[in-house]
Amino acid sequence: MAHLSIFDIGSPELLDLVPIGLFWAEPGGKLVFVNKSWCQISGLSPEDAYQSKWTSLIHPDDLPRIKQECTNAKQETRPIEIEHRILGSNKEHKWVRVISHTLKSEDGTVKGHFGSVQDITNSRLKDLTLKKTEDQLAQVQTLAKIGSWDWDMSTDVISWSEEMFKI
Repeated sequence: MAHLSIFDIGSPELLDLVPIGLFWAEPGGKLVFVNKSWCQISGLSPEDAYQSKWTSLIHPDDLPRIKQECTNAKQETRPIEIEHRILGSNKEHKWVRVISHTLKSEDGTVKGHFGSVQDITNSRLKDLTLKKTEDQLAQVQTLAKIGSWDWDMSTDVISWSEEMFKI
């Protein structure tokens, strides 16, 4: 079976300049290439990644969902797109977005998997902070028996808070 090498998709030196983590895996899932950004995001060296130590980074609570997404993507013959947590070297978790494409030969044989990993921790933290603030505002409005509304003049859409509906 013919496998692609990393040289079929680009120069490793050039791929190290990309600010998003990139990886190449054999058909069975064994990593054979990761770029510098992948290593920075994961906290692993290329050697550790190639020894499959990257699987230990996946947050245990996310593992069943990831396995299910991989199964679904394979059955539906589509790329894998998933957001999940990884445990960093300092045991703090990071949120990452992974997209992986399966590359096949003309006869349909899987040549390997090429994908990207992006650290989305800051975005996730901002979303959580916004959600917490919205929940606090709703609680204060309920306790104070006040509501709020907003009018977007460009779309002429008016939105009311839950408490405004109750009043």
